[in-house]
Amino acid sequence: MAIQRVEASDLLEPTRLGELLRAREPFVVREAPGITGSFARATAAFKRKRMELWDQKNDFFRIFRGALEDHDGESCPCTEMSGTDTIASDEVVATDDFQVVLRFIFPGSEIDKAFVRPALEGPLAELARRGGGAHLFNTLFVSRGETRGILHAHNYDVFGVYPEVGAGSRMIMFPVELYARLRSKCMPARSGVINFHNYELEDELMDQAHTLELEPGDLVHIPFCWYHRVDHRGLYVHMASNWHLPALLESRLAAVRPYIAADEWSLFEAHTRRFRVWKLLAPVDHLAFLAAERLPLLQRLMPGFERAKSRLLDAPR
Repeated sequence: MAIQRVEASDLLEPTRLGELLRAREPFVVREAPGITGSFARATAAFKRKRMELWDQKNDFFRIFRGALEDHDGESCPCTEMSGTDTIASDEVVATDDFQVVLRFIFPGSEIDKAFVRPALEGPLAELARRGGGAHLFNTLFVSRGETRGILHAHNYDVFGVYPEVGAGSRMIMFPVELYARLRSKCMPARSGVINFHNYELEDELMDQAHTLELEPGDLVHIPFCWYHRVDHRGLYVHMASNWHLPALLESRLAAVRPYIAADEWSLFEAHTRRFRVWKLLAPVDHLAFLAAERLPLLQRLMPGFERAKSRLLDAPR
């Protein structure tokens, strides 16, 4: 099934934008031009200012599937992997094929000015201004070579901007209705984020997939709890802008509840509702994570920290 195409002007109309978001269906806006030289700009920024990147490598699919099989499922394996499987950004440009992720784009940084601000000045600005969206964070993916993505989903809406993609790159999506068929599990990350990871591969379900052949400049809406994966080739740059939509929260929770395992629902709902205090919670969690990385003694205190946080944030209101 092809992913719905909409006009950029649709996102500037509050009524039409609201209809699109309430439908909880993926769509693509294909009128924005690609940002010429995005790959070169990103790698040049990596070289100028040393930063820590998540080193996924081009065979991340194989690496992640192995980690998932060995994981207890009580937390998202990506949280641990993104903190341990790292590479210094100035080392990336010296490699041939690679895939790296800048997990959080800091406001005011060179990457923010080059990739985030142009996107947020366009249709996404209307989402914040008229669509009732609460912006969470932005992530940058940069790759060279051929890579199969991993299928996953989130408890928030994603607006993916693709300023540069190689020919043959493809987006694949599935609705949450396949949660049980994929043998999925809700896995908490940090600050309210829940990721769905599937123990059953999606290969036998491709006849039910929503697909899109990506083009430079595409803006793709990945709705709340929709599975997605990108297989890409050549030079690839993707900026994911992640949003919580408070006005649609109750309807989104009601829509996905029939498909999420009953024994996981309380966890899923409680973490999703934490987004109401994201602006406070995310910095606290980030600082606690960095401190625990540098001071091993603090790692033993983290379970108690998480329990106290759950009692404070998840109590019935």
